[in-house]
Amino acid sequence: MNIATNQKALPSNVVDVPNPFCGTLPDDLQITISDNQIKVTNTDCPITKAGFERKLPSSLSPQVNGKDVDLNTAIARATSIIKKSNNTLFAGLGTDVSGNRNILQIADKVGGTVDHMLSEGVMRNILALSDHGWVMSTLTEIKNRADLVIFVGTDATEHSRFHERIIWPEEALFVEREKREVVYLGKKLNTKPGISPNGKKPTTISCDIPEIPAIMNALNALIEGTSLQAKKVGGTTITNLQKLADKVTAAEYPVFIWSPPKLNFPNAELAVGAISDVVRTLTKTQRAAGFSLGGGDAAATSIAVCTWQTGYPTRVSFAKGYPEYNPSRFSTEEILSSDQADALVWVSTISSNKLPPETKIPTIVIGEPSMKLKTTPDVFIPAGTPGIDHKGLMVRVDAVVSLPMKKIRDIGLPSVAHIFEKIYQKL
Repeated sequence: MNIATNQKALPSNVVDVPNPFCGTLPDDLQITISDNQIKVTNTDCPITKAGFERKLPSSLSPQVNGKDVDLNTAIARATSIIKKSNNTLFAGLGTDVSGNRNILQIADKVGGTVDHMLSEGVMRNILALSDHGWVMSTLTEIKNRADLVIFVGTDATEHSRFHERIIWPEEALFVEREKREVVYLGKKLNTKPGISPNGKKPTTISCDIPEIPAIMNALNALIEGTSLQAKKVGGTTITNLQKLADKVTAAEYPVFIWSPPKLNFPNAELAVGAISDVVRTLTKTQRAAGFSLGGGDAAATSIAVCTWQTGYPTRVSFAKGYPEYNPSRFSTEEILSSDQADALVWVSTISSNKLPPETKIPTIVIGEPSMKLKTTPDVFIPAGTPGIDHKGLMVRVDAVVSLPMKKIRDIGLPSVAHIFEKIYQKL
């Protein structure tokens, strides 16, 4: 498929474009398009520019066993693989609401299993939520009300416009940005974005990431007025934690922010649970909340759709004829390492660098066209990115807003929803 022959006339300048490459879905981008190449003109955010401005390959043809074919032939081959499979694993799931709905429709029909590529981090939240419960904020509430923001184990730089749009906005309803305080808890964090517009530096409490559960438990005890005999907890002093406890209890609306992928250590759900316990203690006498900052690669979208459709967030099997949830058994890694699946369908249309795991079973990749795969899959179908090549809906990281994605160019790429609808019709 030659790109030039599939171009249709669309506006060359587009404003208020939502960003599918960031879980916060900022929707204020201004872009220009020339010869199908996109340029973002109102931000230097490296994540945004890398996503929108990546170069297209010379060919957008689907492939079967590494050879170019037409879309119908690729879909027919993919359908044949799924039909012959006893347990197809549908993983990756980096696509919009409609794409995830249609993937679940097929998984339900053939008795397959679904798992998002970032579910390892998501499970840290889910396990903590199941055991502890939590009180959560939203992006809008943080922007307009939080006078104290505590980053726990993260600096939020994976969302490079988070500080610009949420922490230091030019206007907020109920808090002056000059009076907002920022605290970082962790090591080797980039605290520069936490410097306020008037030059006030953030407070930093140094600790190793695996020490966060112990530190948050100690903080919780201090907030409750418990006297601790220890002088240090997890590499930081009780004196520092007491200062933080005083700061938190004096605040009008403190918010604790963490990023599940950054809490990468055994039993990391204990960290999320400990943060949630601190928030719960604070809410007995004041307003406070937590916030999980993730949602990249359509994680928030995929988790939301799976929850709507099945009642479970991800790692769901339909092999028994109904949705069965098992957060350990139905992970992509466990399924492939234990030979539970005999076919893999990998979907990644947001990131070009989220590649399928290496496996010897038949593999179908439906992905961003510039993906550089390490091995040749049985079927590769280049698909459009929501918010660039087709319209769609995506769920924001705080799970309270679904934003419409715009179509800003047309180079003939099908959506994931279209591809899976065609497969469904042939099953």
